[in-house]
Amino acid sequence: MPTADGHVAMFTVGDHEFAGACDVLDCRELVNDPRFKTITDRFANAHAMMAEFKKRTVNFATDALVASMEKAQVPCAKVNDFDDVIADPRVVHRGSIIEYDHPVGGRVRQPRPAAIFDREPCGVRLPAPALGEHTDEVFAGLGYDRAALAELRSAGVLG
Repeated sequence: MPTADGHVAMFTVGDHEFAGACDVLDCRELVNDPRFKTITDRFANAHAMMAEFKKRTVNFATDALVASMEKAQVPCAKVNDFDDVIADPRVVHRGSIIEYDHPVGGRVRQPRPAAIFDREPCGVRLPAPALGEHTDEVFAGLGYDRAALAELRSAGVLG
């Protein structure tokens, strides 16, 4: 949803979330609108509901809207641009961005895998392969021998 200075992501599934969003956005009349009365109605009329919300979210600063929605127990978060993601306190706290030295690309920053097992985050064991780096191994696994690979290369099929 657009705001005065950015965007937010919000989704109102439950009746209490929808009512909370309506309160924050000062459109309490939508709670009794037959298009949005039940969750089924809101899903059937999601485009109309979002249009009603968008008319109002543009009047709020992003951080203020997120704070108000959180206070009203409406799931809502700022949509970050690249620089915001890197500095986001949740991203920093969880160590969601990792840095490592790539053999060709130099120092690389990327998201780490999201899953954490036994409180141990997954790391990057190997850097992303270069284009064609594993071609021979993949085709060998498919039953191609060196002669067949050479033929595919000479025909321009493989780089």
